[in-house]
Amino acid sequence: TDKALLVSAEAYHLASVLRYRSRKAPILPKEDDLSAVACPISSMGPIELAMEAFKIIDACAHYLNEDKKLACRQNPRIFWQEGKISELTLEMAHHLILLHTHIGAPSELRAYVKWGLKFCQTSCLPLHTCLFLIELAKTNLLCDDDAQAFVQLNGVQDILGDILVQGDKNKLRRVEDEERFVEMPGNNNLRSASPDLFRIQLRTPKFIDDTDSCECTACTSQLLCSICLKFVNTWSRALRMAGEVRASKLAFKTANQVTQKLEKKWLDGAKMLDLDLKDTSLTFQEISMENLLYEAESCGFTGDFQQAKQIAERISVTNEARLANLNPTLIFRILELKSSLEYMDKKPAVDSVTAALNKLTVNKYLTAQHQGQSTPVCDRPAKAVANAPVK
Repeated sequence: TDKALLVSAEAYHLASVLRYRSRKAPILPKEDDLSAVACPISSMGPIELAMEAFKIIDACAHYLNEDKKLACRQNPRIFWQEGKISELTLEMAHHLILLHTHIGAPSELRAYVKWGLKFCQTSCLPLHTCLFLIELAKTNLLCDDDAQAFVQLNGVQDILGDILVQGDKNKLRRVEDEERFVEMPGNNNLRSASPDLFRIQLRTPKFIDDTDSCECTACTSQLLCSICLKFVNTWSRALRMAGEVRASKLAFKTANQVTQKLEKKWLDGAKMLDLDLKDTSLTFQEISMENLLYEAESCGFTGDFQQAKQIAERISVTNEARLANLNPTLIFRILELKSSLEYMDKKPAVDSVTAALNKLTVNKYLTAQHQGQSTPVCDRPAKAVANAPVK
């Protein structure tokens, strides 16, 4: 039945989350172990469990759409099922994105991001659509496509609308005041002189300047705050990848200011909604640490290793044990970033395998004469290359 499918999908999803957070490899069953055959979940990894949940919840959504179209199947239970299916679909989509980010699979990652984005658009969920558009922009940055990333981020701006500050198209943003350009006669708004070319401005949210006692919907919405935090960071990274170094520095500075202002509103909103302060503060810490991680990686990929090192030193985990249980991927990436930046300051030693190439009789073939013409074999001279037929 439909209810059985929903229970099965939620069970697979929870099993995937628990297997991922436990950080333990699944135990493969023995051939004579009948209990493992009866319960295959014990031998499945987190991605396999998440895939099973994805298949089942996709089937549930398909059957729900069919029930809506047929008058003979319409029932009041549809209203309950639609909300549950939407909740599980969003949770599974974010979990699949997290898993494929961890293993570094951009093609599969893009597919699941688009799946979640399509579901949010067809279900009229604007804020969740913004989240998946930001994730799609991150995927484009992972593939070095900053142009498409700006397309997705402009879509986020259009959805948020009046929540963001309106940009001034006739205003130039300069990092240093002494840098001027010569205006051409007859046109005061000309943008033809470098380095002050017109750039699209980063639009920050309006509600960050509200008073601390403000209880409006924007100030108390943690989903909206998380969207703004991720949006300003992804916009800054896209500028950095596009080669706008000065503009990206200004954008990252603005993003850090937005983070400091939203932290107070995040905790005040949790108090007004009577939420657990420890859990909400940990969620904010997770988002802010991820933003700092992306900023350091962006500086490192563009060759600014000193700036990346300074940003990495600002990443401090106050509750590392609990955060490692909730998001081990983030802790792993932080450790990987710090170790990589430390490795950049050291001179790597000559690899022992490279020094011992003469044992494989390879050294004498690494010349322009033999490169790409013969394949040397261990302890055996290479065969002469046969003349290939020519048209």
